[in-house]
Amino acid sequence: MTNTDKVNSALCVGEESFLRLIGHNGVYVDKTGLIYELICGPNGSVPKFLARPRRFGKTLLMDTIQRIFEGRKELFAGLEIERRIGDKWDAFPVIRLSMNNTSPEPALFEESLLQILKESAKTNNHISLKSSHPSGAVMELVNRLTRRYARRIKPSVSGDWTGLKLSEAGNVVLLIDEYDFPLIHNIGKPEGQEEIRLALHAFYSSIKGCANFLRFVLVTGVTKFRQLSVFSGMNNMHDISLNKDYAAICGFTREEIESAFAQHLEPALAGLKLNSEISQDSTKDDLVESLLKWYDGYSWDGDSRVLNPFSVMNFFSNKTV
Repeated sequence: MTNTDKVNSALCVGEESFLRLIGHNGVYVDKTGLIYELICGPNGSVPKFLARPRRFGKTLLMDTIQRIFEGRKELFAGLEIERRIGDKWDAFPVIRLSMNNTSPEPALFEESLLQILKESAKTNNHISLKSSHPSGAVMELVNRLTRRYARRIKPSVSGDWTGLKLSEAGNVVLLIDEYDFPLIHNIGKPEGQEEIRLALHAFYSSIKGCANFLRFVLVTGVTKFRQLSVFSGMNNMHDISLNKDYAAICGFTREEIESAFAQHLEPALAGLKLNSEISQDSTKDDLVESLLKWYDGYSWDGDSRVLNPFSVMNFFSNKTV
């Protein structure tokens, strides 16, 4: 965490679960202020797409968003979103899918996608889907969750976006991680990739048909296959990959490293000096500067610069380059 009252925080290298990270007292670089803007801003209900390299924290981001919408307020004590939302927390039904769990084989892809939809339905109040196709299944799941939710809580029409409030924008949350996994697997296989493309196009077109019931939609991947028109069925999707407001939503900035890893800087510096990997008169500031050079980093807005989280966590865990 970036809050300074957390001591003896653990270095949970490669951890993608926000729930486990907090439960294990792990270092968490607080991105919840940016997440708040993403989900509660004026375009909060517009479907969004985010591309970032592998091992860059996309899955952890998705898991964090899931826990926020589930109303797990206790997990966010001391984080920015707790201050921003205050007591305005509501719990929403969440559908979370990872295309990494589908089969990239064209003949098996739709069947495997249907299966993960059915598994997601079971985790949402033990819903049993009747649809035999992914496009129909996602629409059925969204509609059934909407009806169940409407019976439980009367939706607000106040348009209040200052917290996680119910709104006329819809109440079901849809998170799709690594959407491009089956497409990447079929690079160099034109026929297979086209079959996958058509299946994904139909799937995302059906999601557009549920737009009135969706509170928040985020799709992530390594890249956006623009020429394949996978998302053309969702013609209002907002690509935030190069948006300066969310340039640091994944990855660690210099300031975040200095704050979140404050207690780990001195041991790492001592380890490097012991192995003669850094000058003996180097300071913690010199170490941070060296990290920026060793791991280079990325910039998606031409201004802010972030380092790969997996690389940084590995460094502090091993105390060597």
